[in-house]
Amino acid sequence: MAACVARILRLWGLAGISLLVAVALAMSSISPGCSLSRVQLSKAQSDLWAITTALEHFRANEGNYPDESLGLNALMPDYVRRLSMDPWGNPYVYRRPDENSRPLLHSRGADELDSLGLGDDVIPGPKEYRCEDYDTNCLPSFSGGL
Repeated sequence: MAACVARILRLWGLAGISLLVAVALAMSSISPGCSLSRVQLSKAQSDLWAITTALEHFRANEGNYPDESLGLNALMPDYVRRLSMDPWGNPYVYRRPDENSRPLLHSRGADELDSLGLGDDVIPGPKEYRCEDYDTNCLPSFSGGL
């Protein structure tokens, strides 16, 4: 459990102490091991929501979203102080095919392959993630006999 706590702190920093407590309580009551993949999913979703908020502020002030050539770097330093990598060490993906479209924003996820927001890619909105990818939405396992 101590190794899990250290990984979570590295991932979230000191600002994630309350999340750490919630995750530790959930992990101790739900699964015996450290569910780092679930913590990584939560961190990516949190980052994506923060980036989405910054993009909306940018659009409100500038009249449109940044074009793809500027990408998320257009948000610095006025809308975000810095852009972090996703929990798997990759930059967040920002695509905006034309100036009339909304941007596509996601993390490549655990498999680190860009599936355009599909598959195990993490998006800032609702999505059902597979148990195999992020140890979430898993069917309960029953052990023991009748």
